[in-house]
Amino acid sequence: MPPPPEIRALIDAIADAGRDVQGAAFMRLCALTEVPPAWAPGVWSELLALLDHRNHRTRAIAGQLLARIAPATAVATVVADLPRLIAATRDPQFVTGRHILQALARLGTAPPEVRARLAALLAARFVACAGEKNATLIRFDIQTVLRALHDRADDEGEATRMRQGALDLVLHEPDPKYARKYLGCWK
Repeated sequence: MPPPPEIRALIDAIADAGRDVQGAAFMRLCALTEVPPAWAPGVWSELLALLDHRNHRTRAIAGQLLARIAPATAVATVVADLPRLIAATRDPQFVTGRHILQALARLGTAPPEVRARLAALLAARFVACAGEKNATLIRFDIQTVLRALHDRADDEGEATRMRQGALDLVLHEPDPKYARKYLGCWK
């Protein structure tokens, strides 16, 4: 289903407008996506393509909006595209990747299949980021997202798996100070 004209104009502004117009469009889209919108599937692939935009701010906005509309998008589509979202957390501009990573917490309202796949991809990202410049920040953000997914689990079994998986990841942190910080997400 194609998006309504207002949404079309807002997506166009995110892709090609100046900073002020782009910011206003993003804020309006955030307000419109507080509840998963019916028009989400109609803009999913377009927002996904914006993850490769030349402008880092556009990439960050696209990633954040994808996280906001994922609960209203087909499970198979979201699961298939989660690796692209995770790859976007490795953006050359650290802050861009971090904004996208933090936004993934919104997928807590997505179906269990999406949460499980996201948790697995985040676990791999947690382990793989060890040599990156800001690994401790990335790892803390991953633990925060995993906690958000845990808090939205549909049943006790899912919550337990999510928690245990996140706690097992802490074993990959060699610095006890940071390991304690990550564990703080679970208190």
